[in-house]
Amino acid sequence: VLTMGPVTANENFYDNSIPPFWGKVGTSLDVLAVHRYPQCDLRPGDGYYTDAKLLKAPLEWEGIGAKLKKMNGELSPGRRPLYAVTEWNTAYHSPSERQQQIVGALYMAFNLCEMISNGIDIANVWVVTGCGPYNIFNTVGKGKVEKPLPFYVFKILANNFKGQLLQTDTKSGENPDLYS
Repeated sequence: VLTMGPVTANENFYDNSIPPFWGKVGTSLDVLAVHRYPQCDLRPGDGYYTDAKLLKAPLEWEGIGAKLKKMNGELSPGRRPLYAVTEWNTAYHSPSERQQQIVGALYMAFNLCEMISNGIDIANVWVVTGCGPYNIFNTVGKGKVEKPLPFYVFKILANNFKGQLLQTDTKSGENPDLYS
């Protein structure tokens, strides 16, 4: 059994949510799990990040990585849990169409590289498929799968990931070419 959490995604979660959780579980924390969607820091009616602002968002991982290392020293000395971003993307709902275009692919690549460079061990992109049209895979019609540009970031970087990439299957073997 692994202790994992707090899986929160609010704007100030590194300051407000992680320390109380980690303080409670202390050195028994196995996986520090959070979510991150930079555009969700916006307030309703603020619209979307500009392309330039979205492409600067991954730079936040340097500060986040430093905060996590500092917290680790204070809250779990002598033991380092895995750092997992169990959901990440530009936004968790209704991102903009550009998530499927070149700016989305650039964001995905830059964000992955920044997370890895700053000590994140596990990075699960949200959403691969099945939650509206703004995914890594978009099922456009029965049996037909569209692979927008962000998909190719993962294909290009796949050989550079530590661990193992897992190939999964859809229900009843539908869309067998999903991962090719």
